[in-house]
Amino acid sequence: MKKDFKIQLIAKKENTEIKKTLNLDENFFNTLKKDFLPNHFNQIHCHIVQNSTRQHIEKVVMLFELLLDTLDFIDESLKTDIMLLISEALSNAVYHGNLKMPKDFRKEKSILEFEKHIAKTNPQLFDKKVEIESTISPERFFFKITDSGEGFDYTKILNKTAPPHPMEEFGRGIFIIKNSADEILFNNNGKTLKIIKYIGG
Repeated sequence: MKKDFKIQLIAKKENTEIKKTLNLDENFFNTLKKDFLPNHFNQIHCHIVQNSTRQHIEKVVMLFELLLDTLDFIDESLKTDIMLLISEALSNAVYHGNLKMPKDFRKEKSILEFEKHIAKTNPQLFDKKVEIESTISPERFFFKITDSGEGFDYTKILNKTAPPHPMEEFGRGIFIIKNSADEILFNNNGKTLKIIKYIGG
């Protein structure tokens, strides 16, 4: 499997701007801590391209946790909401969009068992890309994620008013996103999801 994991970051504060292009082979968390944590930026924009692996999901989650900690206008409650949106959107894109997890799989097996199954039967699925664009500013958190899957009929899930059963994996993440975000929009046959969480005002 070719490990693709690229991050482009632009952070702004008044007349200061920092640009970084990093990949998984670098010790990028130490670089981020050195360049980002001492500053208090007004806006951070990132563009990420990753493979469809649990390791890459964890890296992106850790990255956003670090970035949110550098922003004075993000309190703990808002950070919790944003991290929930990111985690659910990432999991949906990777496991359902790219890896084609069967809708009832979680009733019988774990995510780790599913990944082992993919590694044996269809490992090229791990090479499918997820692309993320996100901007965090005092006004809003914007997050756009696109998977490389076949798409799905998202209207049925969006129209549901009751949450799915706790053991039913399919639809649970979208229901959480719909109820945690201020705005969501699917397009590209469901392969692209845009999320907005307002911060200011």
